[in-house]
Amino acid sequence: MLLRALALGLGVVELLRPKEFTDFWLKLVTKGDTEARAWVYPIVRLEGLVFVLWALTRGRGDSS
Repeated sequence: MLLRALALGLGVVELLRPKEFTDFWLKLVTKGDTEARAWVYPIVRLEGLVFVLWALTRGRGDSS
């Protein structure tokens, strides 16, 4: 249940704000000015969609 909630929250953020999400993590893990390539943001958005779909469909048919 907690994993589904985390995946849903992360997926929504990635769907709605992919540039800010990616830039935050790039600043956190790199030194200096780095910039993601243009193709990274649609991939982040796609990952967010996968997380949201997984969180919403996981557990269907289960009693738990």
